[in-house]
Amino acid sequence: MMALASESSQLVLDEGKNVLALIILNDKNFMTPKVMRHFERVTQANNPMVDKVAIVGLNSTKKIILRI
Repeated sequence: MMALASESSQLVLDEGKNVLALIILNDKNFMTPKVMRHFERVTQANNPMVDKVAIVGLNSTKKIILRI
């Protein structure tokens, strides 16, 4: 999951255009603090290029983690 985040972040930077992001989560995804810190690091450079973000499939625990 961390490798995919890094790869998608690099794709956005290489493309050089604004994007819409769709994040699909299921029971096989684990949102640990380490994963969240990695997401914050790799997406920091391309945040201005992301117009909108939609997150699908969050359970109550993942919602709490994402708010931190």
